[in-house]
Amino acid sequence: MMTTTNPSPSWAWVRLINRMSAALAVLGAIACIVMSAQVFVDVLTRTIARAPLPGTLDFVTYIWMPVLVFSGFALAELRREHITMDLVTQGLRGRAASVARIVAGAISIVVMAILLVFSVQAALDSVALQQATFGTVHVAVWPIKLFMVVGLALMLLQMIANVVHDAVGQTVQDQEETA
Repeated sequence: MMTTTNPSPSWAWVRLINRMSAALAVLGAIACIVMSAQVFVDVLTRTIARAPLPGTLDFVTYIWMPVLVFSGFALAELRREHITMDLVTQGLRGRAASVARIVAGAISIVVMAILLVFSVQAALDSVALQQATFGTVHVAVWPIKLFMVVGLALMLLQMIANVVHDAVGQTVQDQEETA
């Protein structure tokens, strides 16, 4: 009887979260390019026509910057590139270091979950009000508040995946190699 070895389905959810984190970061990169182009055109019109591109400040403030910030959180968590405070744990080795990392991750998950709950409520309120700016142009803010919830939710999922990784002590690639 011939058996085939497939990667464990238990890690499929981690691969999916990792892919979603990367995809959201690509969206952030596209937003960065569009924002840069808009600011470039604004500077150009200010220089040539002595008039700004209407709405540039509003779009950069309420659309592009929040997209940039919230699209990169999950990828930074995946790569473990967020700022950490290692002063207490730098002397720990082996199991003690692992336990400290898991406890810190669990606390971070709780904090992020609380932040997500309040962000969902703020986003729902914003949608109900059809929140928008009243600057030089009308910019709907509520879609970006929903996007912020997506970014925070994905970061929370990525944090959970990282803590599970730390607790199990095995990466997705390790699991695939042993399967």
